[in-house]
Amino acid sequence: MHIRIYIGDLDPAQVLVALHENAIIPPQYQGGRYNGYIGGQQKMTLDQARRMLATTKPVIFVGEVLGRVLNVQFEDGHLLSHYDQHNGKGKTEEIITVLRETAALDSAVEDLSQEHHMDPNAVRAIVTNAPLPFSEAEKELAKVFLPTARRTSNSEIFSLGGEKLADQILEAMTRTTHEEIAQAQEVVSASGQTGVDFAARRLYAAIVKLDGEGVDLSALKGAYQNEMWLVSEAPFMLARGASKSVEGLEL
Repeated sequence: MHIRIYIGDLDPAQVLVALHENAIIPPQYQGGRYNGYIGGQQKMTLDQARRMLATTKPVIFVGEVLGRVLNVQFEDGHLLSHYDQHNGKGKTEEIITVLRETAALDSAVEDLSQEHHMDPNAVRAIVTNAPLPFSEAEKELAKVFLPTARRTSNSEIFSLGGEKLADQILEAMTRTTHEEIAQAQEVVSASGQTGVDFAARRLYAAIVKLDGEGVDLSALKGAYQNEMWLVSEAPFMLARGASKSVEGLEL
């Protein structure tokens, strides 16, 4: 028995790619080569999906497609599916629901980024509470202070905690969310230096995150509770990130 689902509001190629990506790999393809084809290791691309769908309608996929069993039909804005027979009960509707939620999020991010003149990646991170990308102001700060990254004596984090702790803090800075950084305003108030203030809040949020994860911060002797200490240390940490080509701080 097949199910019929409306997909007229979605990109059919994205639907096909998602169905293929989530399909179970047949046993004969698992872990190696079968009849000269390495099954399961080949991902369907959007271009491939569009080419497959650009045929006489309806478009029917019976049996294996690039090493996965689909058994679906695209017709007049609908998906007729026997997909669940091979890939699990309710799987088709689950995949379509995720695609629809993703499309709604993409639309909201685009609207908000245009309305507030913000980087779409930053907007997406704020909306989903994901790690917040480094801002352009932080990247500029990293560039300005890059020469200091090679002089470790300029950083108390490095001199007190050593390279290991400095790198742990730097890594945590890449994982801080907008909400965590906003909470740091209680410690770092606005001084008018946008990039420095924001970086100092990110640094504080990162240290608090590590503390919550059980990392030993005793070497810092509680210095990170001081606003001026954070303001002076943050540019060094950004510059260190740039010198190590940390994602988001590559110069």
